[in-house]
Amino acid sequence: MARLLTGGRRIGWKSWAAGGGLLVPLWVFRGIEGYVRHRAGAPLGAAHLSAAILDLPLVWGVLQLGRVAASGRSKPARAAAVSVRALLCGLLGVDLFLRGADAVYGAATGGYLTASVFPYLTRRNLPLLGDGDLPKLCWLFATGCVLFVIGMYADARRTSGLPRRSGLHMAGTALFALLTPIAVGWGATEEQSVRFAPEAVFLREWLTWRGVIGGADESALSVPSVMRHRFVELGLIPEKPLIEGYPLSRSIDAAPFPYPRKPGSPDNPNLVLTLVEQLNRDFVHALSHELQGVMPELSALTENVTVVTDYQSITQPTIQAVVAGLCSIHMSTPTVVLHKGRGAKTLERTPLRCLPEILRAHGYRTVYIQSGDPEFAGTRGFMRAHGFDELYGRTEIAARFPTAQPGRWGLHDDVLLAFAQEKIEALEAQRQQGGPPFFVFLQTIDMHWPGHPPPECNSPKALRLLTKDADSRRMLRALNCSDASLGSFARFLLAPQRRETTLWAMTGDHPTWAGARFVLDLYERRGEAYPGFAAPLPLYLHDPLHELPARVPVLSGHLDLAPTLLHILGFANEPAAMTGFSIFGTRPKYPTLVGRMPPERAAVYRPGKTESRTPSQLLAACATRAALFANDPAALNTCELLTFMHFEDALWKYKRILPAPP
Repeated sequence: MARLLTGGRRIGWKSWAAGGGLLVPLWVFRGIEGYVRHRAGAPLGAAHLSAAILDLPLVWGVLQLGRVAASGRSKPARAAAVSVRALLCGLLGVDLFLRGADAVYGAATGGYLTASVFPYLTRRNLPLLGDGDLPKLCWLFATGCVLFVIGMYADARRTSGLPRRSGLHMAGTALFALLTPIAVGWGATEEQSVRFAPEAVFLREWLTWRGVIGGADESALSVPSVMRHRFVELGLIPEKPLIEGYPLSRSIDAAPFPYPRKPGSPDNPNLVLTLVEQLNRDFVHALSHELQGVMPELSALTENVTVVTDYQSITQPTIQAVVAGLCSIHMSTPTVVLHKGRGAKTLERTPLRCLPEILRAHGYRTVYIQSGDPEFAGTRGFMRAHGFDELYGRTEIAARFPTAQPGRWGLHDDVLLAFAQEKIEALEAQRQQGGPPFFVFLQTIDMHWPGHPPPECNSPKALRLLTKDADSRRMLRALNCSDASLGSFARFLLAPQRRETTLWAMTGDHPTWAGARFVLDLYERRGEAYPGFAAPLPLYLHDPLHELPARVPVLSGHLDLAPTLLHILGFANEPAAMTGFSIFGTRPKYPTLVGRMPPERAAVYRPGKTESRTPSQLLAACATRAALFANDPAALNTCELLTFMHFEDALWKYKRILPAPP
C-alpha cells in the first residue's frame, strides 16, 4: 500500500521516524484539547477519535511534500528543497500554535478559539493576518504551491529515477491526503464540539471575516413561522416590527405606569446611573442574609430606596453589560459587525438608539465617567457614537486629584466618586442658571476580582475570619472599602437638596468570578452550585416622580434597565430596537430572559430558576430535543435557544438592527 501511494518508492525508517515526530505533537495537542474540554463541560465522543485519525493523512501528506532531496544537482532543485522545508516547518509551527491556543482556550471556556478569536482583533494586530493586503497573501500562497510542485518533481526525477508520471502521481496523492482533513474541518460550524482541523476552520473564519467568502448564517434571518410565534409569545421579538425588514424595531414600552405620580414632582429630573464592578446580590446582607458586615452601607440603603429583588446578570464582560444596559440589546459574538467594530471601529457606526441618545434628544446633557482608560475595549468610541457629550477617564480624574495613587485598573473608587460628586454639583449649578437636565453614568472598578482596595483601606477583623484564602480576604477588603465610598455617594444623592430632583439607579455590571473561594464556600453551605456569571445582582432605584414600593419581585435583567428608566421618565413611547421591557410595564408579562455570556455560554432564566449551557452542550441536547427546564413547557427548549441565538447573530452580521439614519 505504501508503494502504491508513493508511486513505487519505499518508505524507510527515517521517514517513519519523521512521521512520528510530526504526529506525536499533533496527537498530544488532541489529547490536551479533549481533556480540558471535558473538564470544562464539553461533551466528548467517537468523533474526537475520528479527528485524531484524520491527522494520519495530514502528516503523511506533509512528509511526502517534504521529501525533497537537498543533494539535487541543479540550483533550482536545491532552492526548492530549502524553500519547501522552511515552508513546511512554518506551517507545522502555525498548526501547533493554533491547537495549543485552542487547548488553553478550551480549558477556560469549553469552546474554540479558531472562530472566537476574531471579535478581539484590534488595529495593532490586524496586519498579522494580512488585513488590507489580501492580494499579497494570495501571491505568497500561489508561490508556495509552485515550490511544492517543483520540489516534488525534483525529488521524483533526480533522487529516485522515477518517470515523470510517478512524480506527478506522488504529488497528487500527497495533496489529496493533505486536503482530506482540511475539507472535513472546513464544514465545521462554530458551535460544533468537534473541530477536525482547527487550522482549516481558522482559514475559513478569516476568509469570512475579510469578506472573501459569505457566511452560512444568512438563512437564520428567515425564522420558521412556528418558531417565530414562539419568540413573539416569549417577548423576544415584536409581533409587528415598526420598520419592515428590521425584526427588532418597536416602541420601547408604552404600557401605563402603574404607580401614582408624586404631587409637585419635577419635569425631566436629573438621572444618575451607577454601575458597580462585580456587585453580587450575595454581598448585600439585607438581600442575601449572608456575609454580614461585608457591605453594611448597601445593606442599610435597602431601607431607603426601591430594590428589584429578582434582577439577573444576563451577560459579561463589562463592555457587553454596558451595551446591554444602555441599549437593551445583546452584543452578538462573534459577528462580522463586531469583528470590524473591534478593528475598524464600524461598531461605533452601528445604528442603535440607546439610553443616552434618547435622553439627549429630550434635551439632556449626557456625561460618562470612569476611573480607568476609556479606550479599553473600544469604550470611548462607543460612548461618543451613542449619545454622550462628555467623557472623563483616568487622565482627567488624575489631573483633578494629582496625588491620588492608582490601582491596577484605574484610580480607586473613593477618588472616582469624589470626582463624580463635584461634576454633579457643577451640573446642578448650571441647571439652576437655566441649563439642561443631565444624565451622569459612572462605573466603579475596585471590586474587580481579586479586589483592588486602596493602600489605606482597612477592614474589620471579623471579615478576615470569614475565609483563610488570601485572594478572598483581599476581595472582602475591597468590597468593604468600596461599600464605604458608595454609602457616602448614596447620602450625597439622597440629600434633601437633590433627592426630589434626581432619579438614581445602581446595579452591578456582572457577578464576581467563579473562582472566588469565599463565594464558592457560601454556595456550598447552601447546598447549591455557584452559577458564576449567571448569578443575581441587586438593582437599587430612587424615583423622585412616583410612589414606588420598597421591593419589586419582577424577573428582569440588564436588557430591562434602559426601558425601565425611560418608562419612569415618561420617554418609553420611542422607536428603537430595544429587546428588554420596563420592570414597571411589560416585563412581568414575559417571565423569560435569555442570557449570553461571551464567548461560549448561554443561559435562560425563569422565575426562581436558571439554566446555563455551552453551545456544545446545547447542540448535544438539541439532538435529543431535550428541554432546558423539566416540567416547564412555557420555557425555551434547547433547539429554540440555538435558533434564537443564530437569528440574533444574523441580525448583527447582516445589519438588520435598525436602518441607518438619513
